[in-house]
Amino acid sequence: MLANKAAFKAIIFNRIGDYCLSLAICLTQVYVGSVEYGVVFSVIRYLAMSDKSFICTLIGILLFIAACGKSAQLGLHF
Repeated sequence: MLANKAAFKAIIFNRIGDYCLSLAICLTQVYVGSVEYGVVFSVIRYLAMSDKSFICTLIGILLFIAACGKSAQLGLHF
């Protein structure tokens, strides 16, 4: 029974990670115009200094949640 709960929790956190990753990619595409590393790293500096700096923070938070959810670090540590 305990293994079933852990498996269900892993599936839920994995889906949350998937959703946050896809949302971060979509926001990057919309606000930067590309998802290539070279383009993103050159444009994100100017985006961070503009009035839309909250988008950079939001993308960073979403990527962090995605990394934790996909690697099952948060929520499954106990």
